[in-house]
Amino acid sequence: MRVRIRIVGTQAFDGQSDTVTQTADGELTFADSTATLRYTERDDEGVTTDVTVAADTHQVLVRRSGAAKSTLCLRRGEQCQSVYGTPYGDFEVTTVTHRLCNTLGEAGGEISLAYTLSLGGQTMENTLCMTIERNELS
Repeated sequence: MRVRIRIVGTQAFDGQSDTVTQTADGELTFADSTATLRYTERDDEGVTTDVTVAADTHQVLVRRSGAAKSTLCLRRGEQCQSVYGTPYGDFEVTTVTHRLCNTLGEAGGEISLAYTLSLGGQTMENTLCMTIERNELS
């Protein structure tokens, strides 16, 4: 089904916090107990990134493809290793998920996450909330 996605992400690092809010149109499908959300992000310079989010009640996988490629694994209460690939090289990323809530269904819903991300010796606290609504007009 076609959906409208509102994404609010917060990152705290070294006593400072930054929040980014964006919206996108996408597609939401279901297979077994997994919801799959597909959409395209556009940054301020017009660079696009295709994003696929696969979520169930225990895990969220975020796959990004474009100039930067990554698969971020978020599993409740577990540490996961991933690789973040850029044109300048690959970086190992570690996540520890503190909160994972997935209420997606046929009418839409929400994915809400809180996790610690470690990249290149730096540790950041992150939250991500994706609100998904049916959008039959797009």
